[in-house]
Amino acid sequence: MSFILVEMPLCQRRTFITVYYTIDGYPGNLNIDFRDSIRYVTMGGVKVSFISSFEPTSIDWSSQRVQSKN
Repeated sequence: MSFILVEMPLCQRRTFITVYYTIDGYPGNLNIDFRDSIRYVTMGGVKVSFISSFEPTSIDWSSQRVQSKN
């Protein structure tokens, strides 16, 4: 399940508003172009930027599951 948190808008100018969205989870499968897909559905004149802080993948190379794939 994915969760999206909408932070309070930060007004910087009369014609420019910044809104932060936090995505706390992604589905098990994610297209490599998911950022382009999000940008595509936004209205004209809206700029979308991303800051990612993915946790690194940890692989237990000595586990039976990994060893069985060799």
